Amino acid sequence: MDHFSFLETTAEISITLAGFVSIFVALARRDGSFQPEFALGIRSILIASIACLFFAALPLVLAALSISGTALWRFSSAALFLSGMGIAFYMISNLRRLPNAQQQTIYVRIALSLVVFSMLVLVANIFGWPRPPSAGSYLLSIWLVLGVASINFLDLVFRGILGES
Repeated sequence: MDHFSFLETTAEISITLAGFVSIFVALARRDGSFQPEFALGIRSILIASIACLFFAALPLVLAALSISGTALWRFSSAALFLSGMGIAFYMISNLRRLPNAQQQTIYVRIALSLVVFSMLVLVANIFGWPRPPSAGSYLLSIWLVLGVASINFLDLVFRGILGES
């Protein structure tokens, strides 16, 4: 499977996850709102999924505009890095509003670790270290962001939000 097919598959998985969570939100909402920690989890799943969808499609659009090679992956990585930092700061500022015990769960720690690792991979890909910018590093960082959405989904499931009546 070449990297463009892999990007298309990633976009499909991202939109499926976002769609599933959107349906869940519509069906699970009983009194018009969620508890703050659940709302943050849902928001982070949707934001990460939609970001993965957009950034999986970005190299496809750039390639259609005849941008190729290292310039394609360097530009795509820079765009994902800049928006990823903005999203990370937004989510961390919302996380800080929660009680300390909810900020220290294993799911939060794993999600933040995935974000940090994704940003490091992107910086290495932008600057061409240790090798020139490539599709593999870019795809790894997108899948790490998709992992953030998946970890938040597991957090919601294991806290019982899907099983509540």
